[in-house]
Amino acid sequence: DVVMVHVVQLGGVRISSATTNLVTGTQVSLFATGWMDESPFAFANAVPGLVFNWKSNNPDVCHLKSTYHLSGISIENERDFHVELHCTNPGQTTVHLRLEVKDPLAGQVKTTAVLNDDVTFQLSLVVKICDKAHDSVVSSDAVTLPFVPAFRLSTLSLVLGGEGNVKKTVTVHGVRAQLNALLFDVHEKGILKITRIPSDDDQQAVYSISLDGLQDMFADVPVDFTSTLTGQKATVLISYKRSSAMPVPIITCPNPADPRCPDTDKFVGWKRLFFALLGETSAWFIGLSVIIGLIILLFILCFGDRSRRQPPPAPYGSPYIPSPYPGSPYASTYGASYGG
Repeated sequence: DVVMVHVVQLGGVRISSATTNLVTGTQVSLFATGWMDESPFAFANAVPGLVFNWKSNNPDVCHLKSTYHLSGISIENERDFHVELHCTNPGQTTVHLRLEVKDPLAGQVKTTAVLNDDVTFQLSLVVKICDKAHDSVVSSDAVTLPFVPAFRLSTLSLVLGGEGNVKKTVTVHGVRAQLNALLFDVHEKGILKITRIPSDDDQQAVYSISLDGLQDMFADVPVDFTSTLTGQKATVLISYKRSSAMPVPIITCPNPADPRCPDTDKFVGWKRLFFALLGETSAWFIGLSVIIGLIILLFILCFGDRSRRQPPPAPYGSPYIPSPYPGSPYASTYGASYGG
């Protein structure tokens, strides 16, 4: 017998699932497979081993179990390329897979390999509609209710700008029960402060987003809004850029009654006017360029070759009149005598 063995480098991993639309009370097998012709069964025999990390972002809707959980056998992450997804409640969940390589120098994966993947599952609720008008015992066949988004956001990106405590609002539209079950989470702590503002409309919830502390600038900080009833999640990206206005200096005196102290009100008054006119950084560069240009122009006018227009003085005691420079207004016509 002859067996052909192909040894390849792993170019990436993906989650293999039979379907992504499920109903409550079902389970589905998830496999970690490779790209193209890379067999998933080679993962368990890899030396050194590959570590598989599985995670469900909403365990209340679907949770992950080992394939051998009924027998009580626990498979370590190094061999856990096959798991079971058990779905209990309607909603939405995303399963994440991240592959870790113990020894990057072993040459098991390519340098451009993508070692993570995620798949989103929609869970529907199965109900039975009873026809009480004709028979209170016999019910109709099972009906699958599709997953409907519980809420929507007024915007998916927000830019904060200016100085001080800048506030902007995000409105969440939905039914009252879903809005009361909303949770928000800021990925980077200590940057943003989020508070809910009371609203007269039961179909919307208003959240105020402001800076938490002193920040210079940041970009695309995610803020997640998650429904605890359905597991739906929506993200708003928050960015901030501090204004480039120049600060206004304020002079203080230990003893304001001291006559040697400057007049603070007058100083701050003209300073505020000056910085209001030239407060932006670009205006400072323009103003400085104009001043430098005026200085150069004055230098040329004052120290130019004006002296070249006057005839040089004759040496003391010389009977000859010196010749003027070419182009000078004192030059005579050709052949004319000087002093004639």
